[in-house]
Amino acid sequence: MNLFRSEESVRAWSEFDPQTERSIKSVADWAGLFASVRVVKHRLDPDFVEKSEEYGNEAFEILGKFLS
Repeated sequence: MNLFRSEESVRAWSEFDPQTERSIKSVADWAGLFASVRVVKHRLDPDFVEKSEEYGNEAFEILGKFLS
């Protein structure tokens, strides 16, 4: 993940790829996303390993919606 001062800075970056435009989000948006998914919220639970596939699948689904 690269952090930029503004969306304009992202677009001016020499390696900017317009196909990745939908992933341009603020740090607050990304932090909110990761703080909300169960794979992060429950990582210290005793049954985490047993549920990790479920949590991971949920996280990918949420990420897909976040980026659309």
